[in-house]
Amino acid sequence: MLNTAQPLDLLERVGEGIFALDADWRFSYLNRHAERVLARLTGSPSADLLGSIIWNRPQLADSSLGRALHRAHAEQIPVIQEVLDSGSRGPVEVRAYPSEDGLTVLLREGALQGHTAQILDAMGEAFLGCDHEWHITHINERADRYLAVLGLRRAGLLGLNVWQAFPALAGTRIQAEAFRAHAQGTEVEVEEHCGPLDRRFSIRIAPTSSGLVCYAREIPDDTRVEHALHVSEQRFRSLVESIDDVVFRLDRDQRCVDAFGRWLERQGFSPAKLIGKTIAEIVGADAARVHQMANLAALAGETVTYEWVLRSQRGIHHMQTTLSPLRDATGEVTDIVGVGRDISQRVEAGRELQRWARIFEHAGWGVAIISPDGQTIESVNPAFALMHGWTVDELRSRPMADLAAAGRREEFLDQSRALRAQGHQIWETERLRRNGAAFPALIDATAVRDAAGQVICYAVNLQDLTERRRAEEQVRQAQKMEAVGRLAGGVAHDFNNMMMIIMGFSDFLLSALARDDPRWADADEIRKAAERAMHLTRQLLGFGRQQLVARSVLSLNEIVSGMERMLRPLLGEDIRLVTRLSVGLGGVEADYGQLEQVVMNLALNARDAMRGGGRLSIETLDVDLPEGYAYRNIGIDIPAGPYVMLVVTDTGHGMTAEVKGRLFEPFFTTKPTTQNTGLGLATVYGIVAQSGGYIWVDSESGKGTAFKMCFPRVDAEGEIAQPGERPAAPTRGSETILLVEDEQAVRTVATRVLTNQGYFVLAACNGEEALAIAEKLDGAIDLVVTDVVMPDMAGPELVERLVERWPQVRAVYMSGYAEGDKVRAGMQDWETSFLQKPFSADSLTLTVRQVLDRSNQGSE
Repeated sequence: MLNTAQPLDLLERVGEGIFALDADWRFSYLNRHAERVLARLTGSPSADLLGSIIWNRPQLADSSLGRALHRAHAEQIPVIQEVLDSGSRGPVEVRAYPSEDGLTVLLREGALQGHTAQILDAMGEAFLGCDHEWHITHINERADRYLAVLGLRRAGLLGLNVWQAFPALAGTRIQAEAFRAHAQGTEVEVEEHCGPLDRRFSIRIAPTSSGLVCYAREIPDDTRVEHALHVSEQRFRSLVESIDDVVFRLDRDQRCVDAFGRWLERQGFSPAKLIGKTIAEIVGADAARVHQMANLAALAGETVTYEWVLRSQRGIHHMQTTLSPLRDATGEVTDIVGVGRDISQRVEAGRELQRWARIFEHAGWGVAIISPDGQTIESVNPAFALMHGWTVDELRSRPMADLAAAGRREEFLDQSRALRAQGHQIWETERLRRNGAAFPALIDATAVRDAAGQVICYAVNLQDLTERRRAEEQVRQAQKMEAVGRLAGGVAHDFNNMMMIIMGFSDFLLSALARDDPRWADADEIRKAAERAMHLTRQLLGFGRQQLVARSVLSLNEIVSGMERMLRPLLGEDIRLVTRLSVGLGGVEADYGQLEQVVMNLALNARDAMRGGGRLSIETLDVDLPEGYAYRNIGIDIPAGPYVMLVVTDTGHGMTAEVKGRLFEPFFTTKPTTQNTGLGLATVYGIVAQSGGYIWVDSESGKGTAFKMCFPRVDAEGEIAQPGERPAAPTRGSETILLVEDEQAVRTVATRVLTNQGYFVLAACNGEEALAIAEKLDGAIDLVVTDVVMPDMAGPELVERLVERWPQVRAVYMSGYAEGDKVRAGMQDWETSFLQKPFSADSLTLTVRQVLDRSNQGSE
């Protein structure tokens, strides 16, 4: 490849045109002289060639220049060829030098002018030269004198196709020998009589690197000429039969008369079997039309070249065929001579090149080619341009530093030193969009070298890390909330047991003291404090998503409607409450009380944000989220599907981005110390997540706040659950109850409560002790009241083993916290009830009585 390490101004001063093509056939360099020559060769301006692909320029790709470049690349050999300048009709010498990285091409004008032309004119033989595309490039003075007799002049013939300039040669032995010399690269001789000149000539045709040359000399001896002609005919047939192309002859009925060429034998075609067959019989009726049309043109006197596809047992071949008419002595077309060539390799190379070009153009990641000095963008793909907000054309020749964030403008230059040494570097950086916004990016850069090891450019892959950083932040936030939630759940579990002890002994004091006793008021205050603490622990459990809940299919409309009357006096007269409830709203599966807590917390939070008055809106609606919609618009990965949305909007003071980032953290608040603080929004987050939903907030400082929650929509299989009425006070009982609780104080309280109600209570501290008591018992156990989580044996396992002996036994589970779905999975074979710790004495006795009554009804 072109050594771009040398000063570019030196290349601009040389007298030859120089340009370079990279491995993707893209112009990577042109000096001004090359631009001028290419402009004349193509007949169009070439100032925009830099960075473009040559095959996207038909005037270059389909020219003799393009074919010379393809030959140098395909055969990996230097190619020297002359092409015609469309302006002066003079020759231009093309020298193409291939390498692993592409081609370097030199263009020299007037290659055979001056003393070389004088030498040709001084020759005693007529001389004619043509390029590989059969365009006439040279005619010397002696040949010009012969042509003048025929009414032709040298100036009018230069640049024409030789078979079009001399149509009488079509189908003659001269044409056949010229085809053979060109195909095999060997020199041939033929003797021929020229009727219009009434002279015989000895004609020598020799291939050159740029095409063919023909020397013609008059021969007066007819006998010797005829003998030489016979020898030439024999040699022609033997040589034609051995060439790699296919040479054939068709009569006027388009039947094959002759066929030669080793290609036929290699592909399994017997030349003898082709003789006498029409073109339709050879290639099939469906594929014959393109050949028949070309044959008709040749029979009309034209020379035709066309491409077609051959499908055989050996595969698919891309072919190129040239047809020329054969004429008799009177000039009538009698036959067609054709030459077929397999161009599959060239076509496949072009397709491969196009495939790589399409990959470059349509890649989803950014790709850029940077100059060897690491400073200038030579080319980019559309994805790279889109990332930065520019077009592809606007970024070409732009400094790489212009797209770097402040403080990183020299970063690529610094990395290029390591790239030169190691060849490959990956690093994270910040880039700039057109609007000035910075975004994080990952750069994967590779140094591209030529055969000599010199860096000719840098190939840079660029990936926008904005979405990845957002996802990482979400993961970090979720991990932080999960850790705090686990801590909160553990604290709440131990705290629940203590609160239950306090509540239990408070109830004992209240029941033992008269109301006018001053100690009764003290005990009542202890009881109220314990209830307030109980609400706090439930908030902790809700935040940590460890609260045991009773899920059912609910209507958000019913919840909002039921709370509307309660919320209005809480909000105050200066805040207007507006509800917009969607008709026919779908159901959600959640805990009724928890969703009431969500609405209440958000309403009170909105009230605190609207101290000067405002409007609170609560809205419900059904939504269907398409795939990826939520992530693109709100940054939360919500699966596609049907949801029920609850939106709580206020016109308060809003919040900043920093506050939004910490909004759901426990104990985080922006309120003064005189206002309520704690786990309000953290609890809301935990309840929504525990219900399988998603929550996010839209807010700007001074523009209010909107909390939006999406819950999976479910179809109600029956009546949507409504809040139940408060049950009547429990009656006393006399059944046998096995109480299992690992906390001694809790066990003492529960035993005392149940005994006071008349039950016969057997207390155990764990599962093994409970089983041992049951084995010694003569009678039956009516009910098991057990903690869910205990050492060695969990509550569900204990109940399962007891049921094996007493199938009619029923169970009540107690839990400070539990994973509700796992607990229910172990209890689905018998009726169960749950008591969330801490619970009151009334809750315990009421639940026990209800379960026992259901058992008695089932046995009747």
